[in-house]
Amino acid sequence: MPTLDEMASKGFDIYSAKIPTMHESYRASEGRAKAAFAALPFGPTRTRAYERAWAFMPGHYVARVTPEAAGRWKSRWVAKMREGR
Repeated sequence: MPTLDEMASKGFDIYSAKIPTMHESYRASEGRAKAAFAALPFGPTRTRAYERAWAFMPGHYVARVTPEAAGRWKSRWVAKMREGR
């Protein structure tokens, strides 16, 4: 049976390997996301806010989904899994 550290390392490796694809997929989803939101019964204020959010979010997402973030996830996950032993 793998240890928590081994499981966390495997998760970290998988997460890190997917980062470039995650960035591409997020950017590619913009058109679908906007179309799906436009089909909802929200008023013009909410719709404009959603559109403005898309101007900000792709860059923010790229800045947040990094190998460093994966490292923070790894250490926090191990600590959380060890709680209550």
